[in-house]
Amino acid sequence: MTVEEQITELRGQIADLRERLSHLEQEWQGIPDLIEARLRLTDSRVAALSADMVGVKRTLGDLRGEVQALPRVLADMLAERKG
Repeated sequence: MTVEEQITELRGQIADLRERLSHLEQEWQGIPDLIEARLRLTDSRVAALSADMVGVKRTLGDLRGEVQALPRVLADMLAERKG
């Protein structure tokens, strides 16, 4: 293979590499948008879970009050039966 043929081959390889690099750069340009979309989705899910937790805490508070009142309610029911 002559020097000129080697140079031509190398130029072809360089052109191929530039094309591949161009494709990779195009793909990489979308990565920040993808990351931002994922972050927005995660924030949305965290907000929804947070709202759900408020409801769960409220329900637990109501349940705690009912459980704490149970002995008094049972005592009143027994008193009424005996009464």
